[in-house]
Amino acid sequence: MKKVYLVRHGETTHNLENLVQDGTTELTSKGRLQADIVAKRVANLDFTNLIASDYLRALQTAEPIEKLTGIKVEPNELFREIRRPSKFFNKDRNSDEFQQYLIDDKNNFGNNEWRHSDEEIFSDSSKRAVEALNYLKNMTGDTVVVSHGHFIRMLTATVVLDGELLSSEWDKMYKGFIASNTGITTIVFEDRWRLLNFNDHAHFAE
Repeated sequence: MKKVYLVRHGETTHNLENLVQDGTTELTSKGRLQADIVAKRVANLDFTNLIASDYLRALQTAEPIEKLTGIKVEPNELFREIRRPSKFFNKDRNSDEFQQYLIDDKNNFGNNEWRHSDEEIFSDSSKRAVEALNYLKNMTGDTVVVSHGHFIRMLTATVVLDGELLSSEWDKMYKGFIASNTGITTIVFEDRWRLLNFNDHAHFAE
């Protein structure tokens, strides 16, 4: 049985300020502490591979894991966060313009003919989720992946629905998943992918 531990990155400056993130967002001091805490827990797991999204916040979260385990982190763009239109990067998520984009996106959800600008739409990100799971399936040994909240939720939904995630299903599901900073989601592969647990953050127990 192959195990994959999906770890969401630590708190970022943009999480704190409710801004739209790009690939350069950094961890806050709290986020770095979260990364140190989850690294101590992950170091007790038996795994062979350490992968991180190539976005800075994921790499910063993976650094303490690499340091404690000696397993070199492999940056991989397959595990990036789902991309919003670049015109909104570093902008307030509550702005009228961004909120209008979210409304337009919602109204056109699942429509492969509609795109605001240079963002990932559902067909892009769902295809990438399948590619990411296939990549993990073909790896030797167990793996820790440091990724992002929205994409981890999409990976989880794809696993639960056996690789056949439809836009209508994702539209109903995604708000029901809450991925905490440095929460751990575990999926396993034998004859198919299965979800073992979601958003475990027992490492923060008092």
